[in-house]
Amino acid sequence: MSWQDWRLLLEAGSLAIFMEIALRVLPFNTLLARLDAVEARAVRVVKIAAASSRPACERAVDRAYRVLPLTSTCLKESLVLLRMLRARGVASRLCLGVRKDGDRFSAHAWVGGTPLEWIDESYSPLPIPYRARSARMARRTAGSADSVLG
Repeated sequence: MSWQDWRLLLEAGSLAIFMEIALRVLPFNTLLARLDAVEARAVRVVKIAAASSRPACERAVDRAYRVLPLTSTCLKESLVLLRMLRARGVASRLCLGVRKDGDRFSAHAWVGGTPLEWIDESYSPLPIPYRARSARMARRTAGSADSVLG
């Protein structure tokens, strides 16, 4: 592995530990709002390097959950990947879906980057409680965009 791969692995591992704790102590809406704040700050981030591309981040998340003594779920892995991508200014969104196979109920989480990726035909989409950003966050986001564009 290259040093960039090691760096991404360390980042994914530390975020996996953070998400494990955050999912236990924070309301889900609060966690999503904090991820939205990362997206707002990412407006100021310079374009991502090739070493920090989506596939590289996905590999790092997968490796982190193989190495760490944490139970891996699609939700946890998706939240870690979402955080990594948003920190790099990559458009991404958490997607949740459910389906029923006979008497079995199953759910799945994944990260989509384009509207077409937000749809998985085998799952019925669930509305995610993305809280409308507060006026304060909206002003900060607008201010960040204005400072980048202006």
